[in-house]
Amino acid sequence: MSPESLILAQAWLKKASSDLAAASILIHGEQKHLDVGSYHCQQAAEKAIKAYLTARETLFPKDGENLCGRDLTGGRRRAENGRSYGE
Repeated sequence: MSPESLILAQAWLKKASSDLAAASILIHGEQKHLDVGSYHCQQAAEKAIKAYLTARETLFPKDGENLCGRDLTGGRRRAENGRSYGE
């Protein structure tokens, strides 16, 4: 892990933390916004995964592409029919 990768990973974690803070406000606030709060939880999880991959210097899909269906080595999980997700 290079120092540059760790700095970038920390930036991803800071963004993830911000998403979690927003989710907490939306979910636990006086007015409940569970749909938007859960979206921010998903975003925080995705950014945490990106932080891990960045620290490990592993390439991942660009923004707007889905991390789901991929293992952390860049492979794809297999569906029950043996095909890769996304095929």
